[in-house]
Amino acid sequence: MEGALKFIRSSKCSEAIETADLQLVVSLCNIFEVVCSESFGYKPGKFDKKKYIGYAFTFAFIWSFCVSANSRHHEQLSHVCKGLIENVMWPNNDDVQCFFLDVQSEIPSFVHWSTRLT
Repeated sequence: MEGALKFIRSSKCSEAIETADLQLVVSLCNIFEVVCSESFGYKPGKFDKKKYIGYAFTFAFIWSFCVSANSRHHEQLSHVCKGLIENVMWPNNDDVQCFFLDVQSEIPSFVHWSTRLT
């Protein structure tokens, strides 16, 4: 988180709406809590818990920290995130914001949003 936060707060990045560090952390925690709930689709025992937590945290991180940046910085921030988070399999070369956490498959994975829109 620190590396991405450093990038967001640097002169290389700007936010669409200015945030405080605590706001980003609270957003991450709220999203993480939802993604780890049965109402989201998490079923205890279906996935390896450690692997699922890694994907759930990554998803929450993307949708709290990474999306706070202006869209013109998404590609750069995506590279920062992919470099910082190594415990998940990143699909193709799109930005991290292009994927959702699929809990319907046999293993947790990131799937492109376009698969839900067609």
